[in-house]
Amino acid sequence: MCAKCGAFERGRLAWMALTRLNLARPGVRVLNLAPEPFMLCSKSRLFEGGYHAADYDPALFAKWGKPVMPLDLCSDLNNLPPGYYDVIMHNHVLEHVPCEVTTVLRGLNRAIIHGGYHLFSVPIKSNAITVEDLSSELTSAERLAAFGQEDHMRYFGDIDFLEFLKKAEMTDGMVDLSSLISSEECIAAGLPPDVFETLNSNRVFVWRKQ
Repeated sequence: MCAKCGAFERGRLAWMALTRLNLARPGVRVLNLAPEPFMLCSKSRLFEGGYHAADYDPALFAKWGKPVMPLDLCSDLNNLPPGYYDVIMHNHVLEHVPCEVTTVLRGLNRAIIHGGYHLFSVPIKSNAITVEDLSSELTSAERLAAFGQEDHMRYFGDIDFLEFLKKAEMTDGMVDLSSLISSEECIAAGLPPDVFETLNSNRVFVWRKQ
């Protein structure tokens, strides 16, 4: 975590991706789910009104005094205007969603303009397949033991993650960030130099809507 702004590695990499793709500027319409404080409080003003933050529980962000609209990814996606946003971005959100994840991704993609971008990251376990449990009977302690956090519904595995992207219809259009960001720049930003070499929890996936 950055000692100044609180950004984790995945947040810094997402911001680097936005800048390399020339998306961090006025006129770009961004939907940022569960926004990190550095995005909500600092970087958001660069979009001059085009930045929209959303979360299942906006009250969690009240202390920053910034507008965050309520959005339930399991029930509200049809309320998003189709083909409206230039960018939708979220980091480590999908593991919390208590419904079918590929349906959520398709619903978010519906709200992106043609040629727009979807940036996201998820916790990925190495040498594993994706495991989830949506049961309401699972206790917080059991979820902590199974998925690493009390409110996680799943973890993603590197063995079948590409199949997950295929089900979400997101294999075509993936942007190779390693061609835009060098290993030296990764090190300077406090990122692992091999962040693009494996499927890992710091890696940010960037999909462009064809």
